[in-house]
Amino acid sequence: MNLVVLDINKLSFGYDSDCTILHDIDIHLNGGGLVCIIGPNGVGKSTLVRCVNGLLKPVSGNVVIDGRDVSEMTAAEIANIISFVPATSSIAFPMSVVDSILIALERKDRWHTSSEDLAKVYLALDVMRMRDLALRNCNELSAGQIQKVALCRGLVRDSELLVLDEPTANLDIKHQIFVSDFMHELSKATDRMILMISHDLNLAARYASTVIVMSKPGIIYDVGSPAEVITEKMIRDVYDVDAEVVVKEGLPYVFLRNALSW
Repeated sequence: MNLVVLDINKLSFGYDSDCTILHDIDIHLNGGGLVCIIGPNGVGKSTLVRCVNGLLKPVSGNVVIDGRDVSEMTAAEIANIISFVPATSSIAFPMSVVDSILIALERKDRWHTSSEDLAKVYLALDVMRMRDLALRNCNELSAGQIQKVALCRGLVRDSELLVLDEPTANLDIKHQIFVSDFMHELSKATDRMILMISHDLNLAARYASTVIVMSKPGIIYDVGSPAEVITEKMIRDVYDVDAEVVVKEGLPYVFLRNALSW
């Protein structure tokens, strides 16, 4: 797999002239690794990743992947490079888990499911430890199980960039660790870049190679290794929370105390 280069250049986005969400975002990411985007609610984390995958068009600036401007790519071209897993996946009709994952492999140039497609689906199910649910209807699953099905959709496609919007949402503590650990190992083993939004500072500290901190009003506060950016000062400045950060074996661990204001 090719090492992806992602450049976000002076990117700004707003839904109208009175509502600017992102302000002059500049980020350069090169190569594989698990990149966590952290920050409080409402700072534009989900908006940023939707600009990266072409779902939203910037007001100014651009997103460049491997030297190509995303705004100049077709949807099919973007889909060949980026796999996107949204924060929530709503499935309101009866469809088997296998069929719902196969949708991610649909192509316009063929109208059948190959044995290779099914092998990819069952491999993803094995990775997520869900093979026993393969033929279950999705509308019979729990919220956490649906989230893992959505992750399988992202895994079956061999994209250079995997974008995950809060992939541990709706998962219990054990499965949050499992998913975060797996994404960390996947990024190392395949040199794939994984861009992941997270609200858990300790998961980001433990598993990310790079952390992007966003703060109000839709700006980048800091970018660097977990030890460099997850600090008591950052938590005060960005989250308005008093915390103690203890560094052990090179990794920061966050112990929250009190909100500084309401």
